[in-house]
Amino acid sequence: MSDPAFDTKAEAEMSDLADRLEAASPVLEVDFDAGNLTIELPDGGQYLLNKHYIHRQIWLSSPRSGAHHFELEGALWRSTRGEQTLRALLAAELSQALGARIDLG
Repeated sequence: MSDPAFDTKAEAEMSDLADRLEAASPVLEVDFDAGNLTIELPDGGQYLLNKHYIHRQIWLSSPRSGAHHFELEGALWRSTRGEQTLRALLAAELSQALGARIDLG
């Protein structure tokens, strides 16, 4: 995948996640700027997602489970360590942190 194609797909994924997160919970502070998505929890925990061009991956830093890398597989961003998707991991962790179901599609 070329750099422009990767950039377009990763940007679209993070933009859609930002929109869904803002709609899902009023207690999350969501900021999507310059290709970085930051999600702040009420307890001060912070998630950071960004694009890693060299490996064509989205990298996630989680206050609960550490670092994760995701590669585009078909239409899904899948973990390089297993079958979990970016959306499934994020939804599960945020649901647990907030005590309410978060659906990221």
